[in-house]
Amino acid sequence: MPIGAEDNFEGIIDLVTMKEYLFKDETMGADYEVVDIRAELLDDAQAAREHMIESVVETDEELMEKYFGGEEITEEEIKKSIESCYNRRNCCTSIMWNSIQK
Repeated sequence: MPIGAEDNFEGIIDLVTMKEYLFKDETMGADYEVVDIRAELLDDAQAAREHMIESVVETDEELMEKYFGGEEITEEEIKKSIESCYNRRNCCTSIMWNSIQK
């Protein structure tokens, strides 16, 4: 999930690990800092993560049973399910990046 846009782009939120990746301006994104999600972004990040998890469990019957049983889906399970879904060509992933402007 992007943090900011265009001239105000700061980094991304990894919805699997629930961490912010903040890009340092002076290195034009080559260096970044991994931090906890700040409070003002947490609700949106949690909603986006929930949407992602719902999409992921739709492709895996075991995970769907676990999810609807109220159990938490682990980071490892999310990663494996995304990889499996992608390899079967049942889904596509979204990748974000910032272009360098001079």
